[in-house]
Amino acid sequence: MKDVGITTLDHPADHYGLSLILGGAEATLWDVTGAYASLSRTLGNYFDRPGRKRYSESDIHKPRYINDSTSSVSPDQHSVIDAGSLWLTFETLKEVYRPGEETGWRNFYSSKRIAWKTGTSFGFRDGWAVGVTPDYAIGVWVGNADGEGRPGLTGTETAAPILFDIFSQLPQNRWFPKPASELSDVAVCSLSGARASEWCPTTDRKSVVQG
Repeated sequence: MKDVGITTLDHPADHYGLSLILGGAEATLWDVTGAYASLSRTLGNYFDRPGRKRYSESDIHKPRYINDSTSSVSPDQHSVIDAGSLWLTFETLKEVYRPGEETGWRNFYSSKRIAWKTGTSFGFRDGWAVGVTPDYAIGVWVGNADGEGRPGLTGTETAAPILFDIFSQLPQNRWFPKPASELSDVAVCSLSGARASEWCPTTDRKSVVQG
């Protein structure tokens, strides 16, 4: 997390424990949004606009930051996440269930493809939403200035609608091309999702990170 630009992790790893993977640490909206932007640019660097490859093996994983002057990580440092993993992650976040009028977004050609995630702090004090595309990264915070919690103040119900309202005003609808050279197609069981074996009656093909 420090390598992607989170500056607020001031304690040793044991202080946070395994809850860190669920968000058990403090972070600023600027850091979180900047981290998403950096990961987006890492993947974006893999291709040239409007989709032509322009990379070499030495610079595939070099992220560029939303504001290098405030990032604690040098833009020349290599990303800790490869392009294949990022693409699979953004594909998953793109399919997260959208609230309100956005629920049927797949049915409209004009709908924007957005990788997005929400968060709600302990005690309903903060509602967060962060979204990213090849062109933009947006972070939204909703809450009380004095930090007082309020039942129902969640990222999905309060911050996400604002996030999608902002994206609706922006002139873009591009998505990240698939970094095929970093991925391999493997057979998985249609029932379990695990690697297919002789005991699996039906299989699908899924893209996975090489190795």
